[in-house]
Amino acid sequence: MGTILQLGIKGITRTMGNFYTNITLRNPKGSPPEEVLRKLGRTAYVFRKATDFVIFDRGCEDQDTEELAALADHFSSVLNCVTFAVLNHDDSVLWFQLYENSNLLSEYASKGGPRTDVRALCQVLNRPDSWWQVWFTLRRPYIFEVHRHAALSRFLGMPSAAVGFGWTYIERGELPPGISIGDLVRV
Repeated sequence: MGTILQLGIKGITRTMGNFYTNITLRNPKGSPPEEVLRKLGRTAYVFRKATDFVIFDRGCEDQDTEELAALADHFSSVLNCVTFAVLNHDDSVLWFQLYENSNLLSEYASKGGPRTDVRALCQVLNRPDSWWQVWFTLRRPYIFEVHRHAALSRFLGMPSAAVGFGWTYIERGELPPGISIGDLVRV
């Protein structure tokens, strides 16, 4: 049994080290994301906030970046939208990819991975004035990568429900702050 640690993000208390994946869709067009998931035979939870959807997919929880990237790419292609796939591995590595209409526009890994064009990232997410805050967030050291993810989400205007949560946590009853099980669609 690990040590319980309050990570400083309201509502997240866990054994040390987060492991989660999710994909945020911005302004999808066409079929609802739940329909796309059903057609693919995926098991997932879907949360909607305004025009953003957060997909917590069971199959991506294995921390396979190729599977996560393929699903994000698929959503961006079939729903003609921006997708932001994120993976937190043991709070040691934060990885993300940003797609728009099936084009990989941005990729980042906090340790040993690619760096991103911050201005392009902010432009695509309609937050051009946040570029310096995002630049600093991606370069400064963090003890826990969930904190980097929280800051990044705030500066990019992404749903806070995606920070610190994946299918596994939701399945065992841990929900993002302010969200009830009724706010999620299970596919």
